[in-house]
Amino acid sequence: MQQNIQPLFKDLVLVGGGHSHVVALKIFAMNALPGVRITLISDYSHTPYSGMLPGHIAGFYTHDECHIDLRKLANFAQAQLYIDSVIGIDLQKNQLICANRPHVSFDLLSIDIGSTPATISVPGATEYAIPAKPVGKLLENWYELAEEIQHNPQKSVNIGIVGGGAGGVELALSMWGNLRRYHPTNLQIHLFSRNNRNLLSDHHGCVGNWLRRLLIQRDVKLHLGETVCQVAPPEDIERFNVVCESGLEVECNYIFWVTQASAPQWLAATGITTDERGFILVNDNLQSVSHPQVFAAGDIATMKNHPRPKAGVFAVHQGKPLFENLRRSLLGKALKNYQPQQDYLSLIGTGDGMAIATRGWLTLPPHKLLWLWKDYIDRQFMKRFSDLPEMGHWAWGMGNRVLATTREQDAPTTNDFITPHSSLLTPNLLRCSGCGSKVGGNVLEGVLQRVEELQPIQEREDIIIGLKYADDAAVVKIPTGKVMVQTIDYFTSLINDSYIFGQITVNHCLSDIFAMGAIPQTALALATIPYGTSSTIEETLFQLLSGAVKQLNQAGVSLVGGHTIQGNQLAFGLSCNGLADQNQLLRKSGMQEEQVLILTKAVGTGTLFAAQMRREVKGVWIDKAIKSMLLSNQAASGCFLEYGATACTDITGFGLIGHLLEMVKASQIGVTLKFDNIPILDGARETVEKRIFSSLYPENLKAASYIKNLEEWVFHPNYPLLYDPQTSGGLLAAVSREQADSCLRKLKELGYEQARIIGKVVEEEGIRLV
Repeated sequence: MQQNIQPLFKDLVLVGGGHSHVVALKIFAMNALPGVRITLISDYSHTPYSGMLPGHIAGFYTHDECHIDLRKLANFAQAQLYIDSVIGIDLQKNQLICANRPHVSFDLLSIDIGSTPATISVPGATEYAIPAKPVGKLLENWYELAEEIQHNPQKSVNIGIVGGGAGGVELALSMWGNLRRYHPTNLQIHLFSRNNRNLLSDHHGCVGNWLRRLLIQRDVKLHLGETVCQVAPPEDIERFNVVCESGLEVECNYIFWVTQASAPQWLAATGITTDERGFILVNDNLQSVSHPQVFAAGDIATMKNHPRPKAGVFAVHQGKPLFENLRRSLLGKALKNYQPQQDYLSLIGTGDGMAIATRGWLTLPPHKLLWLWKDYIDRQFMKRFSDLPEMGHWAWGMGNRVLATTREQDAPTTNDFITPHSSLLTPNLLRCSGCGSKVGGNVLEGVLQRVEELQPIQEREDIIIGLKYADDAAVVKIPTGKVMVQTIDYFTSLINDSYIFGQITVNHCLSDIFAMGAIPQTALALATIPYGTSSTIEETLFQLLSGAVKQLNQAGVSLVGGHTIQGNQLAFGLSCNGLADQNQLLRKSGMQEEQVLILTKAVGTGTLFAAQMRREVKGVWIDKAIKSMLLSNQAASGCFLEYGATACTDITGFGLIGHLLEMVKASQIGVTLKFDNIPILDGARETVEKRIFSSLYPENLKAASYIKNLEEWVFHPNYPLLYDPQTSGGLLAAVSREQADSCLRKLKELGYEQARIIGKVVEEEGIRLV
């Protein structure tokens, strides 16, 4: 099987996980452009499908059934996924300004961030109402409301829904359809609409008439012709006043805001041309009329020559032409015009397993067959993203395009390769080894300058010669009476976000220092950056080092140097130094009989990320694993020292049993491990049940021979997690029984929510599970 390593030449960034983008990204996965790095930036790792949200609220679909897993889709497309919010664009520098990460550079940009309800002009709405978007916040409040009524159906609850369009009406019907199952005795739903004649004013009058009848039948209070002008502060902790221009006031416990769509305010400051409502104005190619490097689709875009309502059906249909024109723009080809359909079929769920159908003047009344039709259409759309095909002849490596094919005719044509203008750089350029593989000095200088502008690299007082000097090596002081603790670690990226990877790597590498009870002092970085042009290499290294410096600064560690090379795959590591008093070191040999063992983090990262490679893991599981890996062990180390720990280690590559066994052997003592007390990351049980293990797992499993009662536990479904290799895992420490509970409480206060007492030290050597 032949392999061709394709350098990266262009950065395509997709902002938002809207319907157009998920369709386009799926097509990119099936028709990849070698030389193009795709980055998707989204607020969440899962994106809702608007067509099924009312059905979810009505109780017909689970959360997973109506959400597209963006981690799974990005993994399939071998795209980078950044979980963050874009809050601005510098169109002069072609950079995106994000809320929680460094600026992101792009060559080509596409925006599909949907819209938000217009609440700014109504006093109190922003503070006290629940907007329909972002959907995640809407659903959090809905789950809370549904649970409250389920557990206390006699409680008096008034729900206010502001907006008489399709969104508001479907929300009212769906809430009624779900909550009626609990037989609430004091539930009232209010629907406010400024239109005094009908609901869904943008549809045929028959649709509004049918829906009005249904709402009245279900005892929904309709306030037509009422314009909400204020949401008054609560008089008590659970009630709000919805105030209308007519003088009408209605007390509500929950107020949901589903009004006319509006664009985010930050777009106005970018200088991009918008329509009168603030939406990006695009031409027939879905390209900005003012900035050709920017495309937009879905609700956030308005087609100058073909304006259409803000509806999901148009966003879905724009996905394919958006892909085609992004591809053509990257290849330098002429763009293709796209003209959307004039009208569309609308299937409106009524919350009771029926639906209304309307298109133009034709309206069909509520019927179960219409719901089944809608259900079939929606499930078929979602199936496109849940049942992703196996890419039999194509395998795209993370951060770098790796082409693996057995048939010549499967390979992209020469016209489909992105190549730089310079004849000195071509896809078939032979790459040098030795020092010829280093990242160029100008790139390094540019990266360090950008990192310093973002967050100055900390320089401790004990650094004599550090990063700011041009000398060949760093020089640091070692205080009298202190010993130096040294460690090193380095590995390939397990996540398609260089910034997050940089943070995780620092936490992982510093854990050896913290496990010894030492204070970290300096670090040297070693990075392998995927082949590419100077600009793509600079962007990768900038994101990576920005994440690393963030964590190093928080730990009080100075980055004093490093080495960078170009290679096939992103990899990063650090050589770290720390300082300690020799007589206060926490060593593996310090366990004492009758002590208890405390583990600070849950296990399971190995199997979860192995499952991610096979696209057999939920994105929310990876979200929680990343949250755990981003938690530094520094505070835990200080806590263990405070409460008199005498032995400690960090749980990393050899798994829980492997590292515990090192402590047992060094201390020449035994351990009784409480199997059910071991914290496990969400999803890890499910992935090991599927027999998905890390490649290091078989080697770690050899430690099983030291478990004295192995035969009693070997068939337990969680048993393999004892040998699961961890990245940025927790600390395992031995603490006296008298101090254990206090130590555990302090750990939880410090943010180690998964910390548990998992065993005790006994006289008999070896490990026994109980």
